[in-house]
Amino acid sequence: MDIIIQIIQILFWFVVILIPLVAIHEFGHLLISRLFGVRIPEYAIGMPLVRRTFYKKWKGIIWSFYWPLLGGFVRIFGDNDAIDKAYEEGKVDPKIARTNYIQNRFEEMNANRELEFFLEENNLDYDDKWKWFEQVNQKGLENKRLLDGLFATMIVVFQIPELGVIDTKIKASQMKEQITEKYNKMYEQLSVLIEWEYDKEIKATDTFFNKNWIQQTLIISGGVIFNMLAAIFIFWTMFTLLGISNTPTPIDDLVGIEKNANLTSRSNEIIVGVAKDSIAEKAGLKSGDKLMEFAGVEARNINSVDQFRSIVGENKNKDISVRFLSGEKKEERLINVKLEEKDGKTLFGIGGMYREVSYRAKNVFAGFGMAWDRAWFIFTETFKVLGQVFAALIPGARDRSALDAVGGPIAVGSIGTKVFALAGVTGILDIMASVSVGLAVFNILPIPALDGGRWVIITLNKILGKRNQKIEATVISVTFLVLMGLAVVIAFRDIQGVVAGRF
Repeated sequence: MDIIIQIIQILFWFVVILIPLVAIHEFGHLLISRLFGVRIPEYAIGMPLVRRTFYKKWKGIIWSFYWPLLGGFVRIFGDNDAIDKAYEEGKVDPKIARTNYIQNRFEEMNANRELEFFLEENNLDYDDKWKWFEQVNQKGLENKRLLDGLFATMIVVFQIPELGVIDTKIKASQMKEQITEKYNKMYEQLSVLIEWEYDKEIKATDTFFNKNWIQQTLIISGGVIFNMLAAIFIFWTMFTLLGISNTPTPIDDLVGIEKNANLTSRSNEIIVGVAKDSIAEKAGLKSGDKLMEFAGVEARNINSVDQFRSIVGENKNKDISVRFLSGEKKEERLINVKLEEKDGKTLFGIGGMYREVSYRAKNVFAGFGMAWDRAWFIFTETFKVLGQVFAALIPGARDRSALDAVGGPIAVGSIGTKVFALAGVTGILDIMASVSVGLAVFNILPIPALDGGRWVIITLNKILGKRNQKIEATVISVTFLVLMGLAVVIAFRDIQGVVAGRF
């Protein structure tokens, strides 16, 4: 039962924390696209691995919801779609471009299941015969080899509008002729409509490829921009409207906080993070313990990491006393350790140093300044961590500890319950804002399947003055599969972390 409850909690916080951020990211692409007059055929939450669970067409956009909730996407008109391919092919051979557009658009319509909306735009009803036509295409029955094999087995009874039920007693050749004739007539009708669309859209101003480099860059960057704005707004809400209550805060940040906020409480103890195999760990300290006194200096008088390092340096190769609160019960302990110098350095082994404080921004503008500083700090730190992670992935790397800092959706969902219990709504908002910054950083990476990689491709195309869409499609597909593989690995590590109690 405990496992079931934990799974439910993970799913709950996954939906509460991550899905809104994905929706904001995709909405950024949508809003900036519309700002520059680029059409958006579809805005979706979830991945199109199955048919749409829910959809509604409004303002010319198909608003879709797919299950399972594994992300989201926005289809930008004229960016890596049939009309984009036709535009590029038309520079070489307009006739080939027109012919290929019909086939590519037809396949695109099948893949995106948008026949209903296409017919609606052409004032045609999506009736039973078109439903049958779509089902035939999605099952691949338009393929001659499959049709021939199907008719040879004589085990399927088809029902076609206007033809009714085709009895299997009819000769196979007659059945095949009737179905094929009906299908071909509908395909010809659809081809004419698609050709009309081609003539209308190839020079349309609401296409992505007809926009300049700056506009395209902003459209591609829309998700990153909105994730950063969302993070700043969430932090501002925390600092200005809700206030921070008894929240562990890096001691180095307190000076800046005191300039912009009114502190209502400040703990005397310092919450510490303990490095593996360090003097501190060997002495019995654990991450989360509260330091009360170090080498005769009370923790309330230690106000920066540099100050603590100076105290350590002043006592190198000396025996000192350390007083701290240990464990969940906060049992007070006093230990004696020797700060031995090693390789010219004296390190006690405390990483993070935090103090529990409560405060609220002095005014609206001070709150925005604090929100920006926090978002930018997380932005730069995330890049540093990513650099360490990539270094750890290099074959033969000695230090792979950075991989423990990587967490995916399962990790986020897992820590949600713990954070909510400790810090309530403010804690969850803090996670949301931090994850939003993380999404922005991740999407900036120059990987073709991500926004940053898409921008690199667009920029190279502008510089070179030409494109190779086959290479683009291949590279994007390969990197997408690599990212999916990485997601599986991260999910596996997350599960290990949950079982081990790291999250």
